[in-house]
Amino acid sequence: MSGSGSFRRLLRRSPRSPTNNSPRSPPLDPTEADLERLAARNESLAARQAAAIAETHQQQQNEMLEESYHSRLRVHEDSDPPSDTPMENPCTLCGQRSANVKFVLCGHQVCKTCAKREYWAGMQRLRCPFCRVNILNLMDVTNGAVEGLQSWMFHNSSTYRARGGRPG
Repeated sequence: MSGSGSFRRLLRRSPRSPTNNSPRSPPLDPTEADLERLAARNESLAARQAAAIAETHQQQQNEMLEESYHSRLRVHEDSDPPSDTPMENPCTLCGQRSANVKFVLCGHQVCKTCAKREYWAGMQRLRCPFCRVNILNLMDVTNGAVEGLQSWMFHNSSTYRARGGRPG
């Protein structure tokens, strides 16, 4: 029974074995050990709770910003009907209309409806949704006419005119 002899040798080397003479730190008083363990657990739980609160707060902030952005898009703009004809140059934002507005500074193109929505979503400022550059002039791709932002909004947005907007 050579197998049982190796098992007995393992028992002798086991840290639970009373014959193990390895140096150990002196045992702590049970209440002191309990207090230390509870304090460590309390610190760990407090850190996890603080992280969870911060994450929840960040999620709530993001949801509020997103809802605010989407509500501004819905409320403020009169939209052009989607195109039923095949498009050569569809709008890269909505894909429903022809991209007939070109942002002069960066050259990106969108449809009139998306340009107006970006204007209202940007709190009456227009930034390119692709490269985030501030847009001051727009070009009508169909005829090459370039207009300033306020003038373009005046000519293309009934909401802008209803709010007292003037041509630039």
